[in-house]
Amino acid sequence: MKLLPRSLLDRVFLLYAVMLSVMMFGGLGLSLRGQLSREIEDANDTATMVIEIAAQAVADAAVVNDLDAINRTLAAGVNRTPFGSARYLEVDGRELRFDAPPHHSTAPAALRALVAERLPDVNRVVEVGGRDYGVLRLSFLVDGVADYLWATLFNTLLFATGALALGLLSTRALLTRWLSNLGTLQRFVEQVQAGELDAQATVSMNAPEEVRRTLEQFNSVANQFRDKFGQRIGALTHSLVQHKRATDQAVIVIELDPEGRVVYANDLHAQVSGWDRDAFIGRREGWSLDIALYRGHARQSPRSVIWKGEVGCARSDGATVWVRRSVVPIQDETGGIEKYICLDIDISAEKLGELTLKQEKKRAEVTLHSIADGVITIDMQRRVSYANLAAERILGETRRRIEGAPLDDVLPIQAGGATGGVDADAPEAATTQIRLPDGRSAVIELSRAPLQDEHGSLAGEVLAFRDVTQEHAIRRELQRASLAVRHAASAILTTDQDGRIEYVNPGFTAMTGYGCQEVRGRTPSFLKSGKVPRETHAQLWSALHKGHIWRGEMINRRKDGVEFWCGMTVSAILDDAGRPVQFVSVMEDTTERKLSEETIHRLAFFDSLTGLPNRRMFMERAAAAIADAAAGGSTLFACYLDLDGFKNVNDSLGHHVGDSLLAEVALRLGSCIGAQDFV
Repeated sequence: MKLLPRSLLDRVFLLYAVMLSVMMFGGLGLSLRGQLSREIEDANDTATMVIEIAAQAVADAAVVNDLDAINRTLAAGVNRTPFGSARYLEVDGRELRFDAPPHHSTAPAALRALVAERLPDVNRVVEVGGRDYGVLRLSFLVDGVADYLWATLFNTLLFATGALALGLLSTRALLTRWLSNLGTLQRFVEQVQAGELDAQATVSMNAPEEVRRTLEQFNSVANQFRDKFGQRIGALTHSLVQHKRATDQAVIVIELDPEGRVVYANDLHAQVSGWDRDAFIGRREGWSLDIALYRGHARQSPRSVIWKGEVGCARSDGATVWVRRSVVPIQDETGGIEKYICLDIDISAEKLGELTLKQEKKRAEVTLHSIADGVITIDMQRRVSYANLAAERILGETRRRIEGAPLDDVLPIQAGGATGGVDADAPEAATTQIRLPDGRSAVIELSRAPLQDEHGSLAGEVLAFRDVTQEHAIRRELQRASLAVRHAASAILTTDQDGRIEYVNPGFTAMTGYGCQEVRGRTPSFLKSGKVPRETHAQLWSALHKGHIWRGEMINRRKDGVEFWCGMTVSAILDDAGRPVQFVSVMEDTTERKLSEETIHRLAFFDSLTGLPNRRMFMERAAAAIADAAAGGSTLFACYLDLDGFKNVNDSLGHHVGDSLLAEVALRLGSCIGAQDFV
């Protein structure tokens, strides 16, 4: 496309010239090709005719062996013909030859080669009466034929070139005349650039229809553009007026001359500052206007000459107003400063909010540093952005090393099961085990919550954690103890400080028949049988309130009313002040042991038949009674009875009757004595 002319005239002319040249030279090429074919055919026809005539003459001369006649015939075949040589080859090998004079060819070698290819030698056998005398061979003068064709081609091309040049010159003149009307567009543009908004493109009636229609449409569009341009200017003027009104209501506008004197201030400045506008104009001081600062900024930062910053300005009553200021230097044609425009936006409320936010942040930091739980925040790349003092203490690292480090290096856990980025739906709490930098293993209780930015988008995560290693160990011990209590064979119950039951194990239910839900909140008095002395209960509570352990036995009553002996160990759980807060009782059913002990005691000290004390028991009681009587100076009586004829009863009635007699006597004797006496 770079080879195309730039002007429309040159492009149309080039297109016409190319088309005309292609048509003319294409037709000329076809014509010359046909002429070449015709010339070749004519040469071949001439060769056929000449060789036939020459062959007859050579045959007549060959019969009589007239070599001169043959030479004359060969010369006649070459002169004024397209042949360059004529030869007669006899059967015995002799050859007669005649060549045309040398010819200097001006035709191109390619053309000579083409002619030589199309015009081969012409051969004719000479025979008379069926006898062969030899062969007559005619060779074409290729250079002559090629020169003739080349001269014809050159003359034709010369004529065609002249005709083409004449046609192109005529076409160029006509195109120049027809397309000259487009030049009015350039003149129209120059008029518009000169400020002639009512300029029109001149339309010539002798212009081509397409050009004339284009110029008319261009004038129509130009008229519409002028109308739209006028409307747009009006709209822009109205918009500028509205914009200035809006600016005057939202932005404080102050104009300064190059020396820093105020030359203009809008009404909003008077409202915000409390300054009278007429008194403020012409001043160089007040409202924190620093002309030296603005000049220095313009010299040091030529590419960013607008000065921006936040400034605290004094009102007329002494109060401070914070503004966000932009100072724009206005340059004249020479590049010098013509004036400065100062644009102030009141940000006092924003500054107050920032101050409040800083105070809230400070209070939050103090609060976070004062709590015992560790708190860290992480960003979306899981890097720690904040850590409080408790986190420093729990993790055993300084805040400087914690903040900015990857979470996996600081808290090597998979928090809440998250292995990738921050989880927006993090679980509320989890307990996990970590390894601290000093090699110790710790159990922490971790709580997580998503951290959002001011737009409500996920910005990170807050992690709060506490070291529960000791609590975890205690909890495990309690779990083991609870498991042991749950599966203990003994009955175990716990009460609060007022003696109300809080828990009983399955062993208690198996021993008493009461379930946990039945007895929770009740005192253990429902187990009383009424056979335990009050002194025993008094001793129990006295020992417990002193923090001692009480051990003893009581007769209790089951849910079904059956009484049983119960061996009890009761202890108090004390708080830090030494006051009982809970009581724990471990009970064992000792009924069988008690019965066994009573049986052994009875067998050891009483007669099995009568139930009376035996000799051993009698001797012990008698010794004790004698000692008591001697010590107290009292009197002791002893009575001895013998059953006469008892042997006859056994012998005559049988031992079972004798046993019954002894039992009855023992019963009657026991009913006759007092409570302090014995038989």
